Amino acid sequence: AFAGRFLDDGSDNVAIGYDAMASNSDSAANAVNYSIAIGRNAMASSDSNQGTIAIGYYANDHASADVDNAVIIGREAGRGAMTSGADGTVAIGYGASQALTSGARNTSIGYQSALNNATGADGTFLGYQSGLNVLLNYNTGIGAYTLQKLGTTGGGGAGENNTAIGALAMSGGDDTVANNTAKNNVAVGYATLGGATKSSDGSAFTTNSSVAIGYQALTTITTGTNNVAVGYHAGYSTDSNGSNVFIGHNAGYEADSATVSAINNVYIGEAAGQYLDDGVNNVAIGLNAMQSNSDGAANAVNSAIAIGRNAMAGSVSNQGTIAIGYYAGDHASA
Repeated sequence: AFAGRFLDDGSDNVAIGYDAMASNSDSAANAVNYSIAIGRNAMASSDSNQGTIAIGYYANDHASADVDNAVIIGREAGRGAMTSGADGTVAIGYGASQALTSGARNTSIGYQSALNNATGADGTFLGYQSGLNVLLNYNTGIGAYTLQKLGTTGGGGAGENNTAIGALAMSGGDDTVANNTAKNNVAVGYATLGGATKSSDGSAFTTNSSVAIGYQALTTITTGTNNVAVGYHAGYSTDSNGSNVFIGHNAGYEADSATVSAINNVYIGEAAGQYLDDGVNNVAIGLNAMQSNSDGAANAVNSAIAIGRNAMAGSVSNQGTIAIGYYAGDHASA
């Protein structure tokens, strides 16, 4: 009943469902054309959509909607006051892009994906609650909960240019989402780059210019910047410390800022620098190189170089030492 009500000038449309494409008033020049609306109140309030598809209960239902060539599918998807700035939007899933108004060239697919974005542009979100609170530009989230808590209103590029791929990637931070300002980051893998606090109220997530690839790589990071971690649990404990390179399974696992901020380190190889929580200005290359001897606090090798399998692997306090070769300088008390 009432499909196409008040749509006096529309042409080449299909409207199926109670009040589908009903337009917003009994006035002249209500001209939705070349559009499809299926479902109760789908595209119900628009008077000027062109070439748009809205399928689902209250999909694209807003009195000010004026969006062309959009695809909106799902219960209550795309219900914002869409303007021509949002032309070409793709929103698929319950509540997808629900608040979108003028944000341009956005694609959101998944339950509540990009739910709160109104004006952010060039976003791509695929997955359950991907980009749930994202408000700004040039972000990509692929996987459930990706970029979930990133909710700053911006300034100086904050909250922009992030790419997160994998369930829970870049999903953590402060539950007051406006405090999470991370920018210019790449995260690939489960719970990478801050994902550890997805389900808890963490510190503000403000890292920038960091790269994390691998299962839980840099998972606890908060404010540390310019880090690169590649590998399973690489840089796992890194939080506010920065300018490190960790490549390999468990490389730099304990490098954190609890006692001394572990900065300016390069650990390459499985378990390289694994337990060295307070190391600064080190280079370790090779299996177990500069691994340190226990998972304890205050393991502080500084300004040292270890190259080779198990080179300097047992040390907890060498300063300015160079060990090159198979098991060179490997002793628990070194």
